[in-house]
Amino acid sequence: MRDNASIQVKNATRDIQFIWRGFDGDDCFADFQIVATTEDGTEEFDFGPCVVWGLRELSRLFRGGSRSSAGLGFRNPEVRCCDVLRLADGYSIKVQLDEGRFSREFVLQEPSLHIQDEFLAEYDE
Repeated sequence: MRDNASIQVKNATRDIQFIWRGFDGDDCFADFQIVATTEDGTEEFDFGPCVVWGLRELSRLFRGGSRSSAGLGFRNPEVRCCDVLRLADGYSIKVQLDEGRFSREFVLQEPSLHIQDEFLAEYDE
């Protein structure tokens, strides 16, 4: 079974990657990370362990399901959140760290998507 997955949301000026690594064989990844590359450089946001549910929620949203938003919350050791909202022509991705003291929003219009979630098909067997 695969032990990782990723989703890339990219347009001409921004590249946001959601990365899950180190599946434990039960229901959790050892690490979840968002890597955001913009015209200002690259930022990495580490969230720590993430249950498979987080991958499933974002995969459904980006695959065009009926949901218009998805949110993930973590404690590592402070509260960290990621909220994704579907817009008419793209997505808004908001990252909040340190119980809301740090916040960054990325808006991607007309993005391309690259979803590597084959892990879910193997996990659900």
